[in-house]
Amino acid sequence: MLLQAETVLVLISDDDELPSWIPIELFQITDCRMDSSWLFQQFSNPGGIRALWGYARLIQDDEHFDALVERDPGALRVFYEEKHRMSVQSNAFK
Repeated sequence: MLLQAETVLVLISDDDELPSWIPIELFQITDCRMDSSWLFQQFSNPGGIRALWGYARLIQDDEHFDALVERDPGALRVFYEEKHRMSVQSNAFK
């Protein structure tokens, strides 16, 4: 999740299975749980990114965020691994 200016965006796989930042208003939230391994980072950037929540690499590696946007194969691999891990974890709670 990303807070940019006054908008909350979520990182999801789009119709082409590529990571995309989409406004949260387009979704109906049915499960309010967050992954316990997620990290948080706050920024002092009033016109840009103000806060970021997510998997460790997304928070701890500034280059990973940009690499996702640029569709870098290594960054995509990390994203898909995290997506799979969260899917397995989510299914374990059902």
